Amino acid sequence: MFSLLKKKVVKPQKPIPFGWKTGWFCIQAEPDFILSKIAKRFEPISWEDAIETRLLRSKPFLTPSFEGWTILSHDLTSNIQSNLSYLVGLLDVDVAHFESYRGVSAAGFGWTKNKKVVRTHRQADGQLLENFGEISPEEISLGIVPILDFELEFGPEQEDEIWEANPDEEDITNLSGLIGVDPTKIDSFPDSIPFRLDLIKFPVE
Repeated sequence: MFSLLKKKVVKPQKPIPFGWKTGWFCIQAEPDFILSKIAKRFEPISWEDAIETRLLRSKPFLTPSFEGWTILSHDLTSNIQSNLSYLVGLLDVDVAHFESYRGVSAAGFGWTKNKKVVRTHRQADGQLLENFGEISPEEISLGIVPILDFELEFGPEQEDEIWEANPDEEDITNLSGLIGVDPTKIDSFPDSIPFRLDLIKFPVE
C-alpha cells in the first residue's frame, strides 16, 4: 500500500524537459495506478526539485501522463529485458526504457508490444551489453544502426569510429518519442506536478 510522505503544497508548473545523461521508463498508464503498484511512499514536488533529484541521482520521480504515457525517470544498472518483463507483470501495460550517457558512449533502449518484450539493446564503452529482437522500423527511420560486434566491425584500435557509431542522446530521445513520449519536449504540455518516490522491489537484477 502506498502512502504520501508528507503534506506539501506544490503548484502546477510548466514541465521542465530532461533526458540527457540519464535513463527513464515510458509507461502506458496513469500516474495514480503506477504509484499504487510500485511506490512505498511518494510526495509531490516542483519540476525544479524533480530535475535536481535526477541530477543528484538520489531518487526517481514520476511525471503526469503525457498523451497516455507516464515517465518514470530512473537510471537502470541491471538488464533492460528483465526489468521490462517485471514491470509488465506488475502493471499489465506496455512499457519502454531509454538511456544515454555520451561521456562513456552508453546508449540503451527497449520496449514491449502487446505486453511482451520485443526489442532491447544496450552498448557502452565499445561493448555490446544486451541485444534482443530485430532492429525496429523506428530505429531504421532515425538512422540508428546498433553495433552487434564491435571488434568484428571496428577492431580494437578504432575508438573514434566506435564513438561515432554509437547512438547519441538525441537519437535516444527521438526514439523515445516514436515509441512513447520524448522527455525533451514535455514543456509543450500543460502545467502539472511530478512526484518523487520510494520504489518497492525495483529495479530487479
